[in-house]
Amino acid sequence: MATLGDSRVVLLVPGIGVTNETRDHKPTDVAESRRIRQRGGDIRSETHDGFTATRIFRPKENIPGLGMTRSFGDLSLKEFGVIATPEIVEWPLAGKQNGLLLAASDGIWEFLDSKDAASLVLKRLGKGDEALSELLHISRAKWKEDDEWQHRAFQHLQMQVLDLAMEESAVLAL
Repeated sequence: MATLGDSRVVLLVPGIGVTNETRDHKPTDVAESRRIRQRGGDIRSETHDGFTATRIFRPKENIPGLGMTRSFGDLSLKEFGVIATPEIVEWPLAGKQNGLLLAASDGIWEFLDSKDAASLVLKRLGKGDEALSELLHISRAKWKEDDEWQHRAFQHLQMQVLDLAMEESAVLAL
């Protein structure tokens, strides 16, 4: 599995739940923040209404305020340690052949943890894209509850589920 940025992939197995998940590439991650700081990037955290946002800025500037440490774009921060190199992880699939991969953008993970999202998906197995629709509904509702973030909700909600046994997938993006 190769990921970068603030999207996450979770391996879930019926009857077990989450067995593996990728790491978010955010400036709150120790290894990621070390690279950014070593290259001269400025990492700042601000708290608004109980939510703390940690972002990367160009030194002595208030731009761009990027919330991820790996990205295909965002060229203004490349010299300060933001890289486009994906992190590659391998997960053993023995005993997990009936597993599902749930890949989603930060719009899902910002307010839902992997365990909660997995539980919802596993409860709705065999019901088409109902699980993804429900994840979308819950995520949108949580974004709307948060005044600071609600204007971003509709550009960050993307997800896909891949059935490892059947090689079928469902996609929902907004």
